[in-house]
Amino acid sequence: GESSLQRENYFLFVGRISKEKGVHIMTEAFSKTPGYKLIIIGDGPEKEGLQKKYDKENIKFLGATDRESILMYMKKARALIFPSVWYEGLPYTILEAFATGTPVIASFLGSMKEMITHGYNGYHFIPGNHEDLIEKLHLFSRKDTSTLYQNARATYIQNYTPETHYNRLLKLYSYERSNNQA
Repeated sequence: GESSLQRENYFLFVGRISKEKGVHIMTEAFSKTPGYKLIIIGDGPEKEGLQKKYDKENIKFLGATDRESILMYMKKARALIFPSVWYEGLPYTILEAFATGTPVIASFLGSMKEMITHGYNGYHFIPGNHEDLIEKLHLFSRKDTSTLYQNARATYIQNYTPETHYNRLLKLYSYERSNNQA
């Protein structure tokens, strides 16, 4: 579809640069695969150390930036990388990725397991395992991913838009009423 045509050749991470976010696993994966570009947006306790170690041709640390820039990078990224090794609730970054039709490559953990359907709107990798992440980057690059972009957007529309939430509540409410009247 058209959404995959406007994409540029980089993967994206957005978030706090800290241990539980698994950023070190991601930077390790990309440092071993110089053919893949990674843009890292965000700040945090691990940023300085990781930047010293991994400031390479293919890995760029942009620091913290405003929401508008984040969305711009998101819309053009090949995929969002979400390498968290921590159980996340409902990660807002993944919702924003889906809203912009961006597939997500995430740890198979917590809500990331539910939100991402492997091969449909992104891919899973083993939490904390940079070699498995590399496998998934290869997989992503080998396959025709055009449907992933459409499916990412569809996931957002079907599950996460405000209207969807509202309609679900309405359905639930009317269902309970009709049952109570029986």
